[in-house]
Amino acid sequence: MPDLLANGSPAGADAAGLRAAGLACRRGRQRLFSGLDLRVAPGQAVWLRGPNGCGKTSLLRILAGLARPDAGQAWFDGTPTHALSPLQRGRLRYLGHANAMNGELRLGEALGLLGGLHGDGVSRERVAQALEQMGLTGRFDAIVGSLSQGQRRRAALARLMLDDAPCTWLLDEPLDALDADGAAHFEAWLQAHVARGGAVLAVSHAPLHCEGLTVFELRPSPATEVPA
Repeated sequence: MPDLLANGSPAGADAAGLRAAGLACRRGRQRLFSGLDLRVAPGQAVWLRGPNGCGKTSLLRILAGLARPDAGQAWFDGTPTHALSPLQRGRLRYLGHANAMNGELRLGEALGLLGGLHGDGVSRERVAQALEQMGLTGRFDAIVGSLSQGQRRRAALARLMLDDAPCTWLLDEPLDALDADGAAHFEAWLQAHVARGGAVLAVSHAPLHCEGLTVFELRPSPATEVPA
């Protein structure tokens, strides 16, 4: 449990990065997990593991500020994740199972729109460079709907490469639909991201490879129902 200020936010060095204390989550009346404490500091990569149905995706959504816990609290840089400013939210990237790109747009356009959600937009050259880093050279003008599922996943991951400053990534199955080449491109960038002070918490059934990677095992609560 981190030291807390009077307003309930982490104190001192504990304010940096992503922190959770006493989190509990339920699906309907079924408790998924409880009493969960977690920290992901700048420059750290964490592999979140656990059996199917234990609440891994739910935890990522709580940490991203997209859902509220049943108990406990999560903070990013000292601010509750559900109350982040646009600037703070721009430093906390969540990538779920959906790739969040309009299938009718050209790939470069779709990626540029995503890259501009929390800033002043990105140049064509920057988008093309990000696509190249994920092995999608020459696909800038391809229609998103014409791409394979693996190519769309590569493009969604390329979105993470458009940030100037190190961010914190919350990734749900980032290697899903990727072949060995796509996984190698992503893991090379993951290593570079962590080396420059970025952070990542990733759910993945496939093994992740990153120097200094730590593992956090999410253990499900006993099969008990929460009172209505």
